[in-house]
Amino acid sequence: MEENTVSVKYYLSTTYLETLKRHKERHKSKGNGFGYEIRDINGQAGAIVCGGMGRERNLIVDKRLKDFTPVTRIKGEVNRQGIKVNGQSYMSYRNSFEQYLSDHTILERASTSKHDYMNLYEKDGEMFMKLNLQIRFK
Repeated sequence: MEENTVSVKYYLSTTYLETLKRHKERHKSKGNGFGYEIRDINGQAGAIVCGGMGRERNLIVDKRLKDFTPVTRIKGEVNRQGIKVNGQSYMSYRNSFEQYLSDHTILERASTSKHDYMNLYEKDGEMFMKLNLQIRFK
């Protein structure tokens, strides 16, 4: 848990929360497993997140925020339940996570027939090569 309260920009808007609820229900009706999860502030993060993808797996309730005035443009308003993105994501653990991966995994090339490894292709007039690698535990 962060020691100090974080900026209001890390708290979800009411519109985004409603979108997550609808998305979860839609996937549930199809039998899929997508779903956000809101954890206790003292709990563990659900995933290591880099960038914006998967941020709904690291939602926590932090009721310490007092000023709900948005500092960025948002749809709706800042939720009053204290639901925010957990700041203890990838960047908080970057060095130790990178060291763990370095010590316990290897990079392995993908199957040349199955995944077109080292295959040259053209897209929008530019040439590219597929260099897809897999991370494997040692």
